[in-house]
Amino acid sequence: MTYHPPMPEKPRTSPTVPETPVSVLVVDDTTPIRHLLKRILEEDYEVHTAPDGEAALEVFARLQPEIVLLDVNMPRLSGLDVVRELRASGAEEAVVIMLTGEDDTALKADALNLGANDFLTKPFNKGELLARVAAAARQVALMREIRQANARTAEDLRRIAALQRRMLPDGLTLLPGLAGEIFYRPSSQASGDYYDCARLPDGSVRIAVADVSGHGAKAAFFMAVVRTLFHAAAEDGLPLDAFALRVNRHLHELSAEGEFATLFAADIEPGAAAMTYVSCGHPPALLTDGGTQPTLLKATMPLLGVMDCAAELGRVGLPEHFGLLLYTDGFYEWRAPDGGMFGLDRFLSLATEQLSLAGPFLPLFYERLCGLAGTDPAEHDDLTALWLTRGPHA
Repeated sequence: MTYHPPMPEKPRTSPTVPETPVSVLVVDDTTPIRHLLKRILEEDYEVHTAPDGEAALEVFARLQPEIVLLDVNMPRLSGLDVVRELRASGAEEAVVIMLTGEDDTALKADALNLGANDFLTKPFNKGELLARVAAAARQVALMREIRQANARTAEDLRRIAALQRRMLPDGLTLLPGLAGEIFYRPSSQASGDYYDCARLPDGSVRIAVADVSGHGAKAAFFMAVVRTLFHAAAEDGLPLDAFALRVNRHLHELSAEGEFATLFAADIEPGAAAMTYVSCGHPPALLTDGGTQPTLLKATMPLLGVMDCAAELGRVGLPEHFGLLLYTDGFYEWRAPDGGMFGLDRFLSLATEQLSLAGPFLPLFYERLCGLAGTDPAEHDDLTALWLTRGPHA
């Protein structure tokens, strides 16, 4: 029996006033009130002042204060106008405390709906003022902690992505006479897409493209599992069907939240006269001999990691001159300018058109996709493709 002791919990602490002074902007068109507020707050905070709404926006843009004490009634640009401008400009984290001489419920509702965080009624009590600003400072401390945590997470993902990129080959180890192109464009720092190539003990070449569900660290972890199994199977000369079942079993054991993977893997025999393949819930590979109607190599097995299943292989002869396109669904699962999904059919039609054009296949094809999308499809999903050729396609 294995005992897994619980991880010790870190003590939970409430956010306190940050060590770095919190910056406060006091905005009031009444000079005595503005000076009084500054004098009360400057012992504990870094205080800046502005005499009206227009000056407040200028000071805010320049100094980015974390708390704003903002008078409601000011000439030219009211406090409500300032709140509206701040939130519209993307200043979502600044804590805004409105100062008003009116106990007007409708006014308070309007200000809160525009993005104000709190209210202080004039004439104010010094103790209440300090308490409300201290509460705002605790919120600032929490936001600082969140930003720091996000920065650490981003750095962790950057390191994962760098390690992941080193796990992918820069080129393809192919048989004599074959040429290959690689396209790899993750949508975020850590990707669930995978491609690889390995020489088998019998002289065949095994290629693979896989797509793990999701993004980020979890997808990168499952991608690393698939890579480990791919190279172990290739080194041992494990047949494709046994390799696919092994991946399915391991992913099923590890998956706790419905993670799955699609996979297309193929063994190209010495002499490249034929190819055995397995396609597990993966988009259909496109095989062409230069004709106008390429052959689609459709799925032979279901998604991996979902359930136990039987393995089934496909086998196809390779023409003297051929092109083979393997890709992940990020190439076609995006919303087109007409509002509908671009879709597999349009993708395959565009890929077929591309076959007749000169130049490197994948870079030019990607440019055409971006032109049709009006944006980069990689903004929405990872993009990975392999293009293998022999003959005029090369």
